[in-house]
Amino acid sequence: MLAGLAEREQVLHRGIVALLVIFTILLRLPSDPHAATLLDGVSYFNVRSSAKLEAEGFLNLLRWNDQLSWHPSGRDVGQSIHPALSVLSCAVHAVLPPLSLEKVCVFLPPAIGLAAVLATKALAETITGFAPRHAKSFVLFSSSEVLVHLLHSMRT
Repeated sequence: MLAGLAEREQVLHRGIVALLVIFTILLRLPSDPHAATLLDGVSYFNVRSSAKLEAEGFLNLLRWNDQLSWHPSGRDVGQSIHPALSVLSCAVHAVLPPLSLEKVCVFLPPAIGLAAVLATKALAETITGFAPRHAKSFVLFSSSEVLVHLLHSMRT
């Protein structure tokens, strides 16, 4: 009897984790996933910076003064960019050339968010190995919301 209950609890926990993973991905996907659209100015800048990196190299990206930004005298990209997303976008585009750079820049943040949430879950399991499963699910849910909130509140 207890073995059946533990098995049901494990199936329920895996179902909750699967739903939270889907929730995490849906929070970051565009409203129409068939039309890979850029959501805002930050996404447009990510595509432009990735294209600049791919075309002219890393050092030219850091020396670039983006005249298309909202700054009156242009944006000094080398002093205000976190180049990891551009580097990762170019790497994924090099591995998967059929995907356009724009599509890579649209769908890469949900993948990064998913990896971060799963890493947070693994960390929670490591730290609280004896904690109830619903506590780990709460960590997974809260980290998915925090990542999306940070993305939309921290504009470059």
